[in-house]
Amino acid sequence: MAKEKPKQRPGGLWIPRDILSLPDVKPIDMLIMARVDSFRPRECAGSNKFLAEPFNVSGHTAQHSVRRCRTKGYLVNRSKSRHCRRLLVDHDKVRQRGIAKSALPKPKRVEQKVLNPP
Repeated sequence: MAKEKPKQRPGGLWIPRDILSLPDVKPIDMLIMARVDSFRPRECAGSNKFLAEPFNVSGHTAQHSVRRCRTKGYLVNRSKSRHCRRLLVDHDKVRQRGIAKSALPKPKRVEQKVLNPP
């Protein structure tokens, strides 16, 4: 009997368009916010090292990224304790500061000429 392969869950990280459209955010900040947002509807209680691991950066880099995002209001700490943080992405603030859809460049329409019409 052939050995059955274990089913693998699809891997990856979804980065919401609202986060991608933020003009004043570094790429690592977008990745950290997407990682925090992946725990939704629960809060993310992960350490800096936990947030940094998939992106091959140090916990110190993740700490600075979280601090920048919290200062701008994109990440919110929902914990009442000083010793434990529970991070959430504030999607209202992200949508408010993101680039409006009308400001994005419209795709160019390409017209093709038919050489031999039927």
